[in-house]
Amino acid sequence: MTTATTNRPGTTTPTRIGSDPESLRSNAPRIHTLAHPTGPVLLHSSRDRYLNHVEKHFAKAEALQALAFALPTAARLPEFASDRALIRALRCDARDPRSNNVIERYARCAVQTLNEAAALGWLVSPTPGTTIALATSGLIAVIDRGVLRTMFFAGIECPISRADRLCHSAADTAAEHRRAAAWSAEEQHFYRVFRPALQLIRSLPDDAVAGASSQYGALKRVLPSASALRLAGWLSFRARGADARLLHDESFS
Repeated sequence: MTTATTNRPGTTTPTRIGSDPESLRSNAPRIHTLAHPTGPVLLHSSRDRYLNHVEKHFAKAEALQALAFALPTAARLPEFASDRALIRALRCDARDPRSNNVIERYARCAVQTLNEAAALGWLVSPTPGTTIALATSGLIAVIDRGVLRTMFFAGIECPISRADRLCHSAADTAAEHRRAAAWSAEEQHFYRVFRPALQLIRSLPDDAVAGASSQYGALKRVLPSASALRLAGWLSFRARGADARLLHDESFS
């Protein structure tokens, strides 16, 4: 079974899981990223935790739609066609090609997320050994002591955005749907995924409580101002981060 690793930060080549002592001990894939230049990053601490994490955060329609925007190569695979297809792939035997496809695409997405965050300076270390990163896709990733602990679309799981939707009247919701029908793919992703992620980050305190979700608020130290991250500004940052994203994708072409 193969997954993605690299020979230098930001580039990847397929490597068999378990072919090196580190991945053999943890039974987890590893990647190299510009956000962690001191060495490889394990994708979660074990294969079981990786599988549980992907199912929890990505096996839902909204997350798969957002992933298709963030990583178009994933959208072309049947394993990412629906939440049920993804769950089936995650629960199949480790030697099944479907399992390998999911691991490789998840590894690509992790490297792309972390590389772009490093290129834009959208990462912070609120406590020693911990790095929190935000990509223009709206994905938040956390590396703790050389292990990718979590990666998820904060705007989809953001309780603020859910509360806002519950407070909308039927008329407001209908008007929003009419506006959304004319949105481009970029506008849909910005308003439905990235902007709610910013709302979550800005709502949290900037403290250094180890292990607390409020650590995400530390990203406020490095993110541009709210006015600089409106739609036009976000599109500009997307363009600036393109090289970091393409550096990863090209290695899989």
